[in-house]
Amino acid sequence: MKELKIFLISSAFFFLFVITHFILIPLNLHYNAYYYATHMPHKRNQYPFIAVINVRSDVPIARKYVPGYKIKYFGDVREGFNPQIQRKNIAQDNDLLNILQTDAEYYPNASDANFDNENIEDDKFTIDFESDGKIDKIERGKGMPNYAEKLILSELDRIQSEIKHNVPEPSINLQWLWNMKFEKRYSNQY
Repeated sequence: MKELKIFLISSAFFFLFVITHFILIPLNLHYNAYYYATHMPHKRNQYPFIAVINVRSDVPIARKYVPGYKIKYFGDVREGFNPQIQRKNIAQDNDLLNILQTDAEYYPNASDANFDNENIEDDKFTIDFESDGKIDKIERGKGMPNYAEKLILSELDRIQSEIKHNVPEPSINLQWLWNMKFEKRYSNQY
């Protein structure tokens, strides 16, 4: 009888360990990814929320996390829905900041009629990101205003700050584990 009691108790602990380790912890990290990404230490000009957008396309970024920005989704159920964060009229009328999975684009003149123009790709400022959210490449289109780079970087800082401020804290904070996994995942790339 004593052996059965020990077996049942150890089986219960093993079951709790398996549930916690293989189900609850990954779910916590997955559904609180925006919180962890914006609260982790990172370098200047690194935007970890971009890494979350890039990888976690099935975890929607709530509109309340980034007030003043329009959030659209494109894609399908099988491949996930990719967020697109937009804001118009930042520095002047009809300008547009468009953030996708791997880049941020600024159009100084983005009226709807302008998007039908085939030269619109020449009239934009683009920042490409690496998978960990670090800036990889900056491209300046023709006739781009001098303030474009500073404007985009300040808007990216603002978005990251808004998400950090507005996203709810997880009930069980696993920030240390997120930081360790993020570092391990992206330190092997280089």
